[in-house]
Amino acid sequence: MSSNTDNTSTGTNYKPKPKTLPVMGYNQTMPTLATNKKAHQEYEILKTLEVGISLRGTEVKSAKTGHARITESFARFDQNGHLTLMNAYFGPYDKASPLDQHEAYRVRDLLIKKSEAEDLMADTAGKNLTIVPLRMYTVRQGLIKVEIGLARGKKQYDKRKTLKERDVKREIDRTLKKYTY
Repeated sequence: MSSNTDNTSTGTNYKPKPKTLPVMGYNQTMPTLATNKKAHQEYEILKTLEVGISLRGTEVKSAKTGHARITESFARFDQNGHLTLMNAYFGPYDKASPLDQHEAYRVRDLLIKKSEAEDLMADTAGKNLTIVPLRMYTVRQGLIKVEIGLARGKKQYDKRKTLKERDVKREIDRTLKKYTY
């Protein structure tokens, strides 16, 4: 009897495939880390941009475990013309030593192209507009990005109108769902 190593005589030609992790494309995003739901209620979003954020190691780990909030935060330009994120909360990372911990509410730099920063600075100059973060999410290789929006504050009647439109749309959808199979 010949020694057949590929087992063709018995019909078992099984070769296990190597285990590989799924490769993330450039524009595919992973789950959102934090959202600012209040921004769409309080502001009219005129323009959105994707920017990077400069974080320390414990801040990244804290954000990825769900201890980041951007609800009350905003962005502004400092004296040097750099865009900074103010009042964003990154909770303490549990597994880090007290010496390695970060401050929960520190000023964090937003990474933006110079031309985009100049355009954004020109848009906000003297026009009663503000820059608010809309959501924070991860992209390829674990990089954290922030979607910011150029926003104008809504008046009280605009907020009521938005709520009314949303309620009417919800009621229409509910009715359509009830009568369609």
